[in-house]
Amino acid sequence: MVLLGVFSGFQPIRHKWFHWRSLQVRPHEDFGCSQPRKPSYSRPTLRLLPGTVLPSNSAASANRISDLFLQMQFCAVTAAIVVGAVAERGRLIPMMVFIFFWATIVYCPIACWAWNVNGWFFKWGGLDYAGGGPVEIGSGMSALAYSMVLGRRQEKMMLNFRPHNVSLITLGTILLWFGWLGFNGGSSFGANLRATMACWNSNLTAMFAAITWVLLDWRLARKWSMVGWCSGCISGLVAATPASGYLTPWASIVLGITTSIVCNFATKGSSFCLRL
Repeated sequence: MVLLGVFSGFQPIRHKWFHWRSLQVRPHEDFGCSQPRKPSYSRPTLRLLPGTVLPSNSAASANRISDLFLQMQFCAVTAAIVVGAVAERGRLIPMMVFIFFWATIVYCPIACWAWNVNGWFFKWGGLDYAGGGPVEIGSGMSALAYSMVLGRRQEKMMLNFRPHNVSLITLGTILLWFGWLGFNGGSSFGANLRATMACWNSNLTAMFAAITWVLLDWRLARKWSMVGWCSGCISGLVAATPASGYLTPWASIVLGITTSIVCNFATKGSSFCLRL
């Protein structure tokens, strides 16, 4: 159900991105430059007339279309995170309708605030390298709101609510880690030093967050947990997303340890307090 919901959630995003351009525009063509790019609110040149040929040597056109595709993937991944709130709670078709309108009404304005030169967060000097606000905070709060509207899961689903296949969880975490390096490294828009440091910082944050989570779980259960390792790894990658392009390696280690401690203790009482 969850996998079907994730792949189904991708479809409204792609339709939406094809039919109209969002206001969410990256402020820089390359994070190594200092001059912001003026946002364009026109529709992208994806729906071409018959016989139209794109110029093969136009760097500007290639950068714009590549940027458009990358931003679509950011939005699709954010929607996939929100879809997790539907598991054992809602139905597939209403979820697809919700995701379509959510991407336009919620995601695009948040992304515009962070990445557009006219966004209030960008004007205040806020730094969000790869989507800590639009992706992580936006998806987390949206999933929380969606869960509260849909209500609690069915009681029969909660009797044995434990991971049923640790191998699949580990495989999924490894695939997420690999894809995360593509998002964080690719947010520099080039094979440059900032992309390399973003990948290094992402790895360091994830590694130390995973180790810290495992140690905290061992303190209570007196056994090593692979699920705990995966949970810590994901929490570290989430924390690295907005900061990986700006931090030094030692700061990434501190960020990973701190994030893992906060998230580990937060999981102990959040479900009970929120009654979700």
